[in-house]
Amino acid sequence: MILQNGVTGFTGGNILLDRNWIEVRTLFKKKCYEIISKVGGEIIEWYEPSIDNGYLHSLCKIDGKELYIFFNSNYDYVAFAKNNNITDLMFIDNDQLAIAFCDSYRVLTLAELSEPLVFSKTGNKNTLQNPNELNSVELEYTKHFNAQTVGDLVFNYWD
Repeated sequence: MILQNGVTGFTGGNILLDRNWIEVRTLFKKKCYEIISKVGGEIIEWYEPSIDNGYLHSLCKIDGKELYIFFNSNYDYVAFAKNNNITDLMFIDNDQLAIAFCDSYRVLTLAELSEPLVFSKTGNKNTLQNPNELNSVELEYTKHFNAQTVGDLVFNYWD
């Protein structure tokens, strides 16, 4: 299950989800440099988590093509995208990178990230039908920011 408690960055106060961000970030960056150099690519820029997005990502160039590598630090999820437009991420699959990252991280596929969020309405209450363990804050933000897909939740721009 991808939609675990805290996957959006809002942990609902669950201290079990607290991690040493410096260590997690350092390990991820090291792994990225290692993998990208092995495939003959380069990392052009790093984007640290900010008020606009809560996830670390990098812009890379491999074989003359640019792509972004996204990292969800709460669950060590990695994904690839054509852009980093926070309101319209265009996720892609990259088999070469997926194989390289899969020993250390859970690589999310385009199909997984594009899975539509399904809600049922009972009276005034909308219930998320996709398998999930999201906390009440995450569920509220899902509605507030009109999230449409699993990718919208895992790599969101919520403040």
